[in-house]
Amino acid sequence: MRGNLAKDYSRNLERLMEVLFAQRFVLRHSENAALHPNRAVLDGIIKKVQDFLWTRVTKGRFATDGDTTVRDLYERFYKKLVLRDRSLPRPWVFTTNYDHFSELAMDRLGIPYANGFSGVVERRFNPASFRYALAEQLDVASRKWTAVDAFVYLCKLHGSVTWTEDDHGLFPIREVWPPASANQMMIYPTPAKQNSSLGSPYADLFRQFQSRIVREQSVLITAG
Repeated sequence: MRGNLAKDYSRNLERLMEVLFAQRFVLRHSENAALHPNRAVLDGIIKKVQDFLWTRVTKGRFATDGDTTVRDLYERFYKKLVLRDRSLPRPWVFTTNYDHFSELAMDRLGIPYANGFSGVVERRFNPASFRYALAEQLDVASRKWTAVDAFVYLCKLHGSVTWTEDDHGLFPIREVWPPASANQMMIYPTPAKQNSSLGSPYADLFRQFQSRIVREQSVLITAG
C-alpha cells in the first residue's frame, strides 16, 4: 500500500481488521497447501492488533497516574448526572468504551452504581442486578424506605478490560481488578463484531438498551 491508502489503514484499525479477517477467511478455506503457513502469520498479526488495543486502553497516556485529565472529566460528568430531580428515574449510562474511567470516577465520588455484576470477593455477571435498586431506611420504627437518589446504572455494551471468562455459573464471566490480559471479554473492531454482540453477556446488555430507549417519557443523549 502507498500514499493515502496506506495512511487510511494505518489510522483506522477497523478497516485494517476487515482486510486481515478477509484474508484469514480466504487462507482458511484455500486448498493451496503453499498458502497454509501464512495462516499462523496472519493470526499473529491480528493478535498484535488486539494486544495493541488492549495496551492503549489499560496502559495508555490517560491510564497513567500522572495524567488525570480524563478521570477529572468523568468525575465532573457524574457529579452533574446525579444532581437530578428526585422525581426522575435513576439515570442509565450506555457506553461502548472498554476503559474503567466510569467505575473509577464513581468510586472516587462515592456514587453507588449497578454494572451487571454482583458479589464482592468474586464479582460475577448477573443481568438481574439491573432490576435492583438501592434504598435507604428513613424510619426504623415504621419501616419506611426510599430509593437512593445518587444511583447510576452502567451498561458497557462492548465489554470491559476488567471482564474475564470463567468456568462457573450460568453466566461464566467475572469482573477482576486489576485488569488481566488473558481471556479478555471485549468486542474488538472487526467484521465479526455484530455476531459477537449476539452472545452473552452482550445480548443481555443490548436488551437493556433497547428496553430503555423505547420507554415513554425517556430521553436519549449521545456523546462522542
